[in-house]
Amino acid sequence: MSGSVSTPQVTVVVPTRNRLALLREAVASVERQTFADWELVVVDDASDDGTREWLEQSAGARVRTLALARHSERTVARNRGLDAARGSEVMFLDDDDRLVPDALALLSGALARHPQCVAAVGAAVRFDPYGGRERARHPRRRLVRHVWREVLAGWDSGSGQALFRSEPLRRAGGWNERLTYWELGDLWIRVATRGPVAFVPETILELRLHGGQTRPDPSSEDRRECFLEHLSESERADGERIVRARAHVLAGDAARLAGHPAAALRHYVRAIATAPLLARSPLTRSDVLGNMATVAPRALVGRRGRAAARSVRGALWRGRGP
Repeated sequence: MSGSVSTPQVTVVVPTRNRLALLREAVASVERQTFADWELVVVDDASDDGTREWLEQSAGARVRTLALARHSERTVARNRGLDAARGSEVMFLDDDDRLVPDALALLSGALARHPQCVAAVGAAVRFDPYGGRERARHPRRRLVRHVWREVLAGWDSGSGQALFRSEPLRRAGGWNERLTYWELGDLWIRVATRGPVAFVPETILELRLHGGQTRPDPSSEDRRECFLEHLSESERADGERIVRARAHVLAGDAARLAGHPAAALRHYVRAIATAPLLARSPLTRSDVLGNMATVAPRALVGRRGRAAARSVRGALWRGRGP
């Protein structure tokens, strides 16, 4: 394995395990970048499908490989990649996703324009094996904002949507190796308290949907409450309201999926009343207002429906703002 004399600006870390066919696409998407100053670090998490042999053939000045002796999960692999990263900016691309050709140029350009930002985030398009494509919800204009509140409320990015500055990421402690789900949300909370984040509206990631992906783990919600202990007194009161609002959102989602629109609408209204940020923020309002729009026609029927409509209007009025 050879190394480059110069220090690259961007390191892309790809953890992988037994997904050689998909890994080839992920690596190719990095190699097609219009932004030239990158290196790729692929961390093989003890694959046994020929990945190691293929990586040995692919290694070179810009593509480095690390091999874990035993299966250690993706957070461990990501941290090993972070330890090896030479770039001042680092991205963690999953081995089943693909970058669009301008991804690094767009994100690194955003960080150059906003030196106070700890990360830059672009949009993602989800695609499935049947040809379906859908743009994930994401701001439609450029903006810079502190996002720890939105992370508490339920927002986070796909890992390959974000380009982090390496030093704030390391000072935040990197990835929590005890977690196997919501590890990115946990990372975002710790990084986001260190500075604002720049958002670009352009699509930078193609996020693959398939049956081998990790399923949601409800216990991840406990991480949000643990984070409150690290906030200042003034921030903690805000954070506690957001956590309570988040509980209402989850209850609303459960009621919506169970076919109880009136109960779902009540929970969404209470969520916004508890934390108007949910209806204000460009990172969260599409989800909660979109879900409310889905259940409202079935819920707002009759006298109880009219009373619920008044509650909705009141909650939305309280949630108005930039």
